[in-house]
Amino acid sequence: MQTGSIGIARAVDVQTLEIYHGASRPGWACWPAVWQDADGAVYVAFQELRRAPNPRWQPVPVDFWEAMMLPASYQITLCGGTPDIVPESVVMRSVDGCQTWVEIGRDDARITSSFAWHSLPDGRIMRIVSNDYLAWGDNVSPTTYSEISADGGLTWTDRAVLLEDYVTDVGAYRLRVLSDGTLAALGCFAAAWQPGRERLQRPSTRPYVHQETTSAFWFSSDHGHTWTGPYCVLPGVVAYEADFCELPSGDLLIANSSVQHGPQVRQYLRKTRRGWIPGPVCDVAAGQVPERLASGRDGVIVGAVRCGNYVCSNDEGTTWHQIADVPHAEYQPFTLALHDGRFLTVWHAGGGDEPFGKTDLWIGAHLFHIEGRLPQPTKLTIARQLDATGDRYGNIYQVVLTCGGQPVAEHTIRYRYTRRDGDGDEGAVTTDAGGRACIDLTSEFAGETNMHASFTLNAWFDPEDGDNALAPCRSEAVNAYAITATRQELGW
Repeated sequence: MQTGSIGIARAVDVQTLEIYHGASRPGWACWPAVWQDADGAVYVAFQELRRAPNPRWQPVPVDFWEAMMLPASYQITLCGGTPDIVPESVVMRSVDGCQTWVEIGRDDARITSSFAWHSLPDGRIMRIVSNDYLAWGDNVSPTTYSEISADGGLTWTDRAVLLEDYVTDVGAYRLRVLSDGTLAALGCFAAAWQPGRERLQRPSTRPYVHQETTSAFWFSSDHGHTWTGPYCVLPGVVAYEADFCELPSGDLLIANSSVQHGPQVRQYLRKTRRGWIPGPVCDVAAGQVPERLASGRDGVIVGAVRCGNYVCSNDEGTTWHQIADVPHAEYQPFTLALHDGRFLTVWHAGGGDEPFGKTDLWIGAHLFHIEGRLPQPTKLTIARQLDATGDRYGNIYQVVLTCGGQPVAEHTIRYRYTRRDGDGDEGAVTTDAGGRACIDLTSEFAGETNMHASFTLNAWFDPEDGDNALAPCRSEAVNAYAITATRQELGW
């Protein structure tokens, strides 16, 4: 797989916004989420720590803290603060195109790091949270649940439980409203941990278990009153912070970045009359997969990687192209496609998992349009050809290279065939004016008498350096027997 960027895209009308700084420095404002309501107002929610008396503080049991397996002082941000440090969830809103922001809600929630937020049609706010870092003791069940606020985030009431008795490492990591009004939440979960539960420690893997965490969807068709799920996706993949977007077809595209040391992969969740069907997990052809996906009006998906580049894709995440003329994103970027066609990415500046009081951490954003001509999706198809009599398939294959549905002439297609016994060879062919090329393996299997002799043929295209009009692509892998039947032998 190539790792470079293909094509040209750039950001225009770029703005760097300072949304929130703590009242005292160094402040601690982190883990933002961003969403937009039906009227166009934009919301940002984040977590803040402030030095103040904390009446809700409870000491963390030492055995639970040992089971968490995290650096010293992290209990401040994850386990309800300290006697003199208060954790709060803050909601801010902008009604003037993200130029000014007003705080509308603040609650002393002990639970931090909620990334799944949404405005209901009646104006109330929903969020999905997990109590996994507070669920110590036999009388507290690890639970993922939704909450509703009718006053902008000042007070909350429970809505529904999504998952109980299993811990969610990062909660429901993404909440979206699909085109038909369905709520879709994506997160990951694993067996509960602490002494006496299924796993001794939070990061531990039990004997004979291949992958502890599982990524899954939950769906609600009644504004979050009830949920169905989990619908498990990304099997066997380390995907603590995967994201998804809805495609024009109604299918969901799931993408996993490498920020949590998992593979860059993607998967479709197909929408059918009988429910959601997960497709296979697929590699990415080129570029860097962003942490968050925001799908614009023209189908271009935009996102960023923490402390890295902004990227975009116009082929459903197969290839990713770097966006020029925009600063690097800061930590934990969260991208939203606004109703007016712009993209807003909110992040926290000052570093990553910094302890309270060490670094000034604040909430900022980049706001921009993108322009530029991205390469149209490049495809390589392959088909086995009949022999001259038209009665039998021979060991000749035609490949066709297209870009945006148009043939691509005078470009090199490479291929490799591998026999059943492991032997094989590589070669190259050049496309004609119709984008076609012929891979002729006739001589390789001339005189073959073993009816079980078979081979696999792979063909691929890589654009030359500086060729920004095309993207790399591969054909379907073809498996074939060297000796084939005639029409007469098949009784046609």
